[in-house]
Amino acid sequence: MEPSHLYLLTVSVTTATDGSGSEQGNVEPHDAAIKKDNTLMVYTLTTEGYEFCPDDPLLFDTPSGQFPYQPWLLSATELALFNKATKKGDHPYHVYVRKVGTTDRLPIDPMIQNEGKP
Repeated sequence: MEPSHLYLLTVSVTTATDGSGSEQGNVEPHDAAIKKDNTLMVYTLTTEGYEFCPDDPLLFDTPSGQFPYQPWLLSATELALFNKATKKGDHPYHVYVRKVGTTDRLPIDPMIQNEGKP
């Protein structure tokens, strides 16, 4: 299978300004509505000093045949995922990022909403 459509997503991390040092990740759009089949989803991490975790950067709550290949890293800040998107359904998942030079994983919990056939 070859992708026939491209869907771009942005990943970012913010740090609390209250001095707690807590971090929060975000994927935009949070609920990715995929309307066309055979879509290549490309995630770009825009926060300087962070990278995708090299081991399991993206995991689904429940495996699905809609994602026949494991996600792959294009670089430390770019991640790709092939989505067949042939069946309608919601797919909760987790993206994992970390500060460069550390091993602490920061989970981000967005959703893919395939709008294909029911």
